[in-house]
Amino acid sequence: MQRRAFLFATAATAATVGVAGCLERTATAYEPCPESVLVYAKLPEAVQDEIDEAMAAGTYETTAFLVTNEFLYETVAARSADVLRKDGTYYEARITEASVWLGFGTKRTLSFTAVTLEREEPKELLLRNTTADPWTGAVIVDDTNGDRVLSERVTVEPYPRDETPGNVPADEIDWGRLARVPVTDEYGRYDVTLEPDDGESVTVDFWVTMGYPPRRDRYAITDGGVEYDETLYGAIPRPGHPRQSCSWDEDGALY
Repeated sequence: MQRRAFLFATAATAATVGVAGCLERTATAYEPCPESVLVYAKLPEAVQDEIDEAMAAGTYETTAFLVTNEFLYETVAARSADVLRKDGTYYEARITEASVWLGFGTKRTLSFTAVTLEREEPKELLLRNTTADPWTGAVIVDDTNGDRVLSERVTVEPYPRDETPGNVPADEIDWGRLARVPVTDEYGRYDVTLEPDDGESVTVDFWVTMGYPPRRDRYAITDGGVEYDETLYGAIPRPGHPRQSCSWDEDGALY
């Protein structure tokens, strides 16, 4: 899905004088991220501060005389980033600009709007059973608002770990012994509850993501409980996904 890095609008000359942004400006020059998704947790602290202020107050504003202040978010997003991902929710940035001080100043406003993005097909949850007996129970999926997305009964046949000791490519997976549960085509974070017919329920995270993981979409049912199954990392292809999310060092360079 192609989306603009951020929406930009220019307003007519404002009649009132704005105030400077309340956040301390940093002298660090941040290198722009070439990826389509900015991950909040990976952003420099100064950029996170801008985002936090904009989300808490509705907007974050700066006013400058004879110059135009660029938001740090603009610097890191450049024209590549489509959306920001924060706590499992995707946001589209919007920047507006207006003249103040009789045209000698510029007031710029940064805001974020949560957006619903969809895949072309539903994301699958992979379940593997590493115990000696078949696992039968319900798979229940709720979104972060507590709304029910899915409730389905499945049986997962035993598939011991010693049969796949490493990172297994898709063509070496015994798909008949995995449960493949189509969950949703909407990007975001979900709660998956596994309710066995005999045993205690367990709730885990399930992520439908653009760009870099967390790819919490595959789990193993073990004798000790339910855990993320790293051995199935290669089972689901990631066409077009970057190798990793953008991160910056203290000098503003990507690494």
